[in-house]
Formats: sequence, C-alpha cells, structure tokens
Amino acid sequence: LFFAIFLAVLALGPRMLNMDGDLPRHLLTGRVILETKAIPMIELFVYPYEGQPYVSHEWLADLIFYLIQNYLGLAGLVILAATLLASTFTSLYLTISSRLDIRLPVLVLFLWGAAVTSLNWVARPHLISMLLLAIWLIWTDKLARGGKFPLWAFFVTMIVWSNLHGEFIAGMLVMFAYAVGWTMEFLFDRAHTDPKTGARLWLAFLVSALASLVNPATYHPYVTILGFVNNPYLMSRMSEANPPDFSRPEFLVLLGLLAGSILLLAIHPKRLTAGQAFLLAGFSAMSLLAARNIHLYGIV
Repeated sequence: LFFAIFLAVLALGPRMLNMDGDLPRHLLTGRVILETKAIPMIELFVYPYEGQPYVSHEWLADLIFYLIQNYLGLAGLVILAATLLASTFTSLYLTISSRLDIRLPVLVLFLWGAAVTSLNWVARPHLISMLLLAIWLIWTDKLARGGKFPLWAFFVTMIVWSNLHGEFIAGMLVMFAYAVGWTMEFLFDRAHTDPKTGARLWLAFLVSALASLVNPATYHPYVTILGFVNNPYLMSRMSEANPPDFSRPEFLVLLGLLAGSILLLAIHPKRLTAGQAFLLAGFSAMSLLAARNIHLYGIV
C-alpha cells in the first residue's frame, strides 16, 4: 500500500505543483522567515491587506517547504508529498487490519479512501495535517477503547501541529467527538461505560486544547479559520469552498464512498460507538459543505 500510493503521487507530481497558486506564497513566506529570523505578524503579499495583522498559522510548514525546495528543488516537495500521503494511509491500514484480522476488504476500503482524498492532493501544508490526523485518530480511538496513552504525546503533538497548519482544529474535533460520545453513553448506559475512559478522553481534550494555544498567534487561529468559514464573500468565490458537485465525474468517488459507508453501517451487525457515530456524521457533513474538507472525510 505504501509503495502504491507513493508511486501514484510521484506520477501526479506536475499536477500537484500546479493545481493552484498557494504554493509560491508558502515558499515565499518560508524564505522571509529564514531571512528575517522572525515569524510574520502582518500581511506581506496580498493587496489590499498589506500591513494589516496576519495570523501565521502555517509558519512552520512554510519554513519546511522552503528549506526542502531550496535544497532539493520542486522534486523534493513531490517526494515529501508522496511520503506524507503514503504514510497516512499505511499507518491507518496497519492499525485497522491488525485489529480486525482481515486484510483484503480493509485494503480495498483504504484504497477507496485514498482515491477520495486524491481530489485534494496538492503540494500544500494540509498534507502534513493528513498524516497527523491519521496518527491522532489512532491514539484517540485507543483511549476511547479503554487503552492508555501518555498525555504528553497529545500535548507535544498538538503544539507542533498548531504551528504547522490550521487543520489542527480537525484533531480537536476528533477528540471532542469521542469525548461527547462517551458522555452520552455514560448518561444513557452507565452500567456498560467506564468512567476512567471518559476521564482520560476529557483530560486529553483539555490538555490538547491548551497545547493548541502554544503558537505565535495563541487563540487567533481559531478566530481566523472560523471567521473564514463564516465569510460568505470568500466562500462564494473559492471553488474549493463550495459543496462538491456530484454531476462532475471526479466527485463520484466521494459519492460512492458515502453510499458505501451507509450500506456497510446498515448491514454490519456491530453498531458504532456514539463517539464513532459523531465522528463519521460530522466529517461526512463537512465534506458535503465544502470540497476542501473531502480529504479529512477520506481519512476518518
């Protein structure tokens, strides 16, 4: 699976570099950070916002992208993208297939999920968030199943993630879904709900929330990203912010996965936990609201 996705990304290299115009901005921001030894706190490039306060919630990814491009060229960015995407789905596949002790059906589902996320395969920092989201899912699901996992790992990972890319909020949503799901199960079925599991989930959520503030802009990435989502002017003028158009062939793979998920849930004898249900419903809704969220749904 790793090599199949890795080679597929390499084959799509030119497309990933030229699909949109964000990559030059990320590279230029990384160059500015390296040359000035400072993180930009004002808008440097976009007219008419030059000089206005700017929330640099991707500064670390911008620096990494620039350093790779500076030493390895654009080919280095394609290799980075291939490594990130292949690692994302391989880590999830190995975890789920070992837990269920079935390989071929799980492999088919993960290849399908990878195909869905390929709609958003572009050489941009969100690819880092895809890998971190996969890792976060594995860790949080382990906690929800009654396992133990060190809180410091969540804390440190969230600090790094909140400086890499704004989709660290997706990690917070994952943990919130599991914690709220446990709370509902505790309220309606206390006899079969472990209080220690809930305590670990909520504590991990609170620790992660605090860690997400350890960045140059503290809480402002939340305000910026939520403000962006609620800005009708911006949302209406960005194609990736529009809902997926299922009359277009490229979105049929998403429609198939949504329909297939409903079918599997209907015929599978074991029901989802409340946390898993919140997670699937929430990220499914996000993918239907905006095409830019499809890669998150494909992982979840």
